[in-house]
Amino acid sequence: MKLPKALFVLGLLMGCAAGPSAAAEGRPAVPDGAEVATAPEPGNPGGAGALGSMQLPTMGTTDGASEQPMTAPMEIMPAESASLSEVAPGVYRLDLGARALEVDVSQGARVLSFGLDGRNVLRPLDRSSGFLNGGSTLWTSPQSDWSWPPLPAHDERPYVPTPEGAALSAAGEAADLAGTRIGITKRFSADRARDAIQIEYKLRNEGGAPATLAPWEVSRHPTSGLTFWPGSASRGDFALEQRGAHLWLSYDALWAGDDGKVFADASAGWLAHLQDDLLVVRSWQDVPAAMQAPEEAEVEVYLAATYIELEAQGPYDVIAPGASAAWSVRWYVVPVPAGTDVAVGSAALIDLVLRTIADP
Repeated sequence: MKLPKALFVLGLLMGCAAGPSAAAEGRPAVPDGAEVATAPEPGNPGGAGALGSMQLPTMGTTDGASEQPMTAPMEIMPAESASLSEVAPGVYRLDLGARALEVDVSQGARVLSFGLDGRNVLRPLDRSSGFLNGGSTLWTSPQSDWSWPPLPAHDERPYVPTPEGAALSAAGEAADLAGTRIGITKRFSADRARDAIQIEYKLRNEGGAPATLAPWEVSRHPTSGLTFWPGSASRGDFALEQRGAHLWLSYDALWAGDDGKVFADASAGWLAHLQDDLLVVRSWQDVPAAMQAPEEAEVEVYLAATYIELEAQGPYDVIAPGASAAWSVRWYVVPVPAGTDVAVGSAALIDLVLRTIADP
């Protein structure tokens, strides 16, 4: 049947305006009402939207430099679903599309692995140093409250797991600390809209006296890599490179055989680490200098012969008896497009971080 010319033209115009469907392009449709974790919102820069269709400089840009020619857009679609499964006794795996995180509740609810497409960015666990080493855990700050080693109840003893659909809560036993008794609860959930894993930490005061503490996330990665965050002042055993508004640390350039540590404030709540061709980012609500634990810092990085330790600390505050203090951190891992400048001061890497953690 031959259509009248006016209807034919109208049909063409409507088809162009609508564009190809997700099915026609072979893209997964993103479901309405994607579930987002309801823990307190880390303060992330907004504006650019979640990592989606984006372009990155291909060469030679540095922090604060002018833009260079762009690569083709890279599109990362939000994961359609998240799931939680017990893959071994006491070991739970939270899957979010190609991203996955594994937690061992029998060993302090420690994060054993985190990565993309089966690639783990954390250092595997071992006890060669006499204590549990590797993965990611939570301590309390300041360290002067407990010296060394970390309290076993917080760091390595079993936690009680409570699966909650596609989320996991794990509660540890309380231990004597700071004149009272403190326990730790961790909740791991998927933020599908951001393609991130959210971890909510709670410090529980189960004693009879108030305690002033800060949560302290400690994550160990393999040696090498490039670490950076927004800031302008640091102290410690290594001299960081300041490029524009960011501090940069290259393990390969700084490691000379002696362990050491640096302390720094962050002007915004995020810490990024380039590991091979993967970018790992942690974000949280920024902590003002006045709310940081004494002799500690919002960002701390420890260099050792077999690992690099990336640390972030939340607010140092009073926890009344019977109360708890919560702090949330989002974990992201994204591929770095081929051709991206990965040198110290790279504007392309900073741009990738900001696009990754931006509100959707």
